[in-house]
Amino acid sequence: MVDQVIEAGKPWTDLDFQPNVSSLYDPEVDTRVKNSDYDSFIWRRVSEIYPDPQIFDETIEPNDIKQGALGDCYLLAVLSSLAENKERIEALFVKKEINKAGIYAINFFINGLR
Repeated sequence: MVDQVIEAGKPWTDLDFQPNVSSLYDPEVDTRVKNSDYDSFIWRRVSEIYPDPQIFDETIEPNDIKQGALGDCYLLAVLSSLAENKERIEALFVKKEINKAGIYAINFFINGLR
């Protein structure tokens, strides 16, 4: 199915991770957060930010990882560790080419299981 969507060449939106606040936090779990905390957020596609986006640059380094405000430092620490070897990061990506659909699937593993 992913290949069919990519071949169609139309921008795709993941129904399980929609560009809205519900993709960032669950108000039933984190009651300290208010929707207004995210009012200034603007959802954009990579192609709207970078005129010539790339999946991989010539190098992949631990310093490429930048901490934002999502509270995902545990994930970024793992990615930074993996970035010690470029091949480890590249191996995570199912789709390694830029496409008009904007689909960039990545395999995540827990205790070695996908």
